[in-house]
Amino acid sequence: MQKEVRIALIDHSYFPVYQETFAGIQRELAGEKGVRVLLCQNRETLEKSLQGFEGDGVLGSMVFADAPAVIQKKKLKAVSILRTGYLQNCPCVTTDQTGSGMRIAEHFIERGHTRIGFFSAGDQTYSPRYEQGVREACRAADVTFSEFTIGRRTEKRGTWQMEDQRADFLDWLKEQKPTALATADEEHARRAVEICKLAGIRIPEDLAICSCLGNPLTCDFYDPPLSAMHGDMPSVGATAFRLLLNWIRNPRDLPPKETILEEGELRIRRSSDLHAVKDPAIRKVLTFIDHHLEDNPGVEELSGICGMSRRTLERRFEEKLGYTPAKAVRHAREKTAKSLLLYSDLPFQEIAFRCGLHHASQLSRLTREAFGKTPGDLRNSSGDR
Repeated sequence: MQKEVRIALIDHSYFPVYQETFAGIQRELAGEKGVRVLLCQNRETLEKSLQGFEGDGVLGSMVFADAPAVIQKKKLKAVSILRTGYLQNCPCVTTDQTGSGMRIAEHFIERGHTRIGFFSAGDQTYSPRYEQGVREACRAADVTFSEFTIGRRTEKRGTWQMEDQRADFLDWLKEQKPTALATADEEHARRAVEICKLAGIRIPEDLAICSCLGNPLTCDFYDPPLSAMHGDMPSVGATAFRLLLNWIRNPRDLPPKETILEEGELRIRRSSDLHAVKDPAIRKVLTFIDHHLEDNPGVEELSGICGMSRRTLERRFEEKLGYTPAKAVRHAREKTAKSLLLYSDLPFQEIAFRCGLHHASQLSRLTREAFGKTPGDLRNSSGDR
């Protein structure tokens, strides 16, 4: 009779996105016999739980300082989820974090932001890649980038305190004056939202916020709802489980040091859906275009929503932005087409509809004129960006 395989699953559930990986692990587990997964849930007793664990491998986030020593001492095989962690040479399954950071910065830049910040704990397990992506996109667009990790008060105290981070973060906002903020994860986005509310900073009017990593369920319930990248976390969990199980069964078949899946989808919600334009009428029109692009809004309709004549609106656009409302619709159409071609698998006809076009042939003409490529060429170039 084949020996039962026992795997310890470290629950990092104070980051909601981690529990999404459980669905993928459960899916893979359903097709296996003789495999048991046991949850190590309490962070305070994690070391003791692992010391008493009689099994074959460990799956989860390897960020807890006491876990690696126990895993190495017991000679357990381990695969980390999302973070490279503190366990040296531990195989890791993650998403394209640099790509996620770039995607968020591009979103901010498309909205007109020229001062973009990044907020993280400054740890080395995954934040640097998100930060790298944001920084690279800012450099390419020649916009100002700044980063907040550990402030002066925290450095002076030597330990982390929420009141120190709150004061240091507000000091940083005053000094650097970002109008848009990318956060390494949902937890840092939550902190930023809370700090801004206490200080009377409006989101997104004063500061747009978007998380590089978020759970699509919890992000909907923030106030305001939180824009975030949503990777395919069930696939991350399933891939990590499959690699670990194969390694346990075939000890010589060492998993790759890192398996990187696609970054996923950027879902824009209220926390970042405004344009960085001071003129309220222009901002209203630009936001309306984004929300109603598939209806192909005309200039007469756009002038009506802000209560001014067509000529007045066109003159206002020319003075403030250097182009007309009709050109703004065109820009939005080009931006949406490119984004959907690069980051979705939607058929060309559906993308055309979402851009306010009737036929895929119109989409082809749009991308040829704007980017010098067919829709198919753009989609095929997604791996080269």
